[in-house]
Amino acid sequence: MDRPKEFDEALLEAIPRLKFFAMKLAGSAEGKDLLNSTIVRMLAGWPSFTLGTSMFAWGSCIMHNLHINSFRKKNIEFPMPEDDHGKLLDIGIIESNAENTAYCKEVFLAMQYLSVPHRHILTMRTLGYTYEEMALDMDVEIGTVKSRLNRASEALGRILANA
Repeated sequence: MDRPKEFDEALLEAIPRLKFFAMKLAGSAEGKDLLNSTIVRMLAGWPSFTLGTSMFAWGSCIMHNLHINSFRKKNIEFPMPEDDHGKLLDIGIIESNAENTAYCKEVFLAMQYLSVPHRHILTMRTLGYTYEEMALDMDVEIGTVKSRLNRASEALGRILANA
């Protein structure tokens, strides 16, 4: 069975956003490899994609899971996001110390217990997507994005409280 032309067109359209997402997740050095691995997975798994849904959302979930698996294989080294020049991005941590690093690892690991949609929406928000961008990506109203983000945050809070 051949891939539908619509799938290939949607994939080509999603690649620039997936590249941006890969660079944010893995930094400039590993982001290209992450993007390539994601595209290979998407092409291999095309029968499971539902035409008419968001290719970016599907691809970013695959990418996020690949990144998590890679993260786990590296003996839980916490990757800090970098810009295109290798400079660490400001992700809101005031100072880098053992306590902050341990907390970031704890949050990152707790996110693995969330459902894929909850991980996806929290990751998008963490990467700086606006409510409007997330609403467009998920094809929902802004109020729905805020509601889903709130539920995801509460779920993450419950996991962290029980850790």
